Amino acid sequence: VPLKVYEYKNIKGKAKYVEVTNPTNPINQLFSKVNDHTTENEFKEQSLSSLELQGNSYWWIVRNGLNIPTQLHFMRPDFVTIVPDPNVPGGVKSYVFESDGRKDIFDASEILHFKYFNPRSQFYGQSPLTAARVTIEADIYAKVYNKQFFRNSARPYGVLKSKVNLDAKSRKRLKKMWNAAHQGSDKAYRTALLEGDLDYKQLGLSQRDSDFIDQLKMYREVILAIFKVPPAMMNVYEYANYSNVKEQRKIFWTDVMTKKLNKISSYINEFLLAPVWGIQYKVAYDYSDIEVLRENENEKIERVVSQITNGLMTLEQGREVLGNDSDGVFYLPFNMAPIGAASSVKSLELKKKSIDIAKNLNETREKGISRIRSRYNLA
Repeated sequence: VPLKVYEYKNIKGKAKYVEVTNPTNPINQLFSKVNDHTTENEFKEQSLSSLELQGNSYWWIVRNGLNIPTQLHFMRPDFVTIVPDPNVPGGVKSYVFESDGRKDIFDASEILHFKYFNPRSQFYGQSPLTAARVTIEADIYAKVYNKQFFRNSARPYGVLKSKVNLDAKSRKRLKKMWNAAHQGSDKAYRTALLEGDLDYKQLGLSQRDSDFIDQLKMYREVILAIFKVPPAMMNVYEYANYSNVKEQRKIFWTDVMTKKLNKISSYINEFLLAPVWGIQYKVAYDYSDIEVLRENENEKIERVVSQITNGLMTLEQGREVLGNDSDGVFYLPFNMAPIGAASSVKSLELKKKSIDIAKNLNETREKGISRIRSRYNLA
């Protein structure tokens, strides 16, 4: 999703934000090339991923002599320590970054800190992952169990019983022979041949008899719910069909991604741009290329026309929504009246129009009669 820059301007007596397309604009330059060793997309990925997984994301802001930001550097949250300001309750004095034996201290003004709300800390954010921790751990253990099951069985299915006591050497040899013949997924369900006084006894339930798959589904659903991701976005179509997949994708963007990205843009506007440019510039994410958020052009026109004809939008506002900046003359149905106008006003207008029409007809009739009289007199 592109991050676009807008400038506050006064156009035709109206103040509004207009997109800045000039690539040499310092803010456009800042976000098109954040630094010398990180691409724009990589920088976005690092920032959003750390915010989701750790609840925090840090940018180191490099400025020139005019205090204008010229570079942005991502800082791993697990390497950052916040130093509180003893003179300001809840304030931050500095940030300490420690990595590979190196320790750097940054003033609070040099760091832009994105974070999710944390009920246990006013300095560090909390990620959605924290709420899903128990479920995620259970999911990991279940998958490790499953891996070990197919690798060498997580537990014995049965025991080999011998009617005579076996010495250590015999037990070791028997175990080795049994594993060689039956251990592993590629040797499952082989027929066992028992010698001498050996007997086999099955223990417990088999893997296929357990609710293992249902448990994995439950874990998946809980994790997706915590991150507010519709199943279709993870290519899980168990609860989806062709008709509602689009709706799930739309929900993902309207209820999840736009809120997350708008949170980031608000941080940038408030703590990165405003201290330097005030309200002159702002940034906002452009969602127009997100297919599921696009409004059909005909539907858009119908919506705007309906709002204009019902008095919910002015003609100028409608033209602005449709991107039409023409100064030409536009016509509306003649019977439209301002919202809230008395019905008598409309009646008077219609009466006046009827009188005008009657007057015109009468004048035309009188002119015709005059011409006939003139011809008669001449004759």
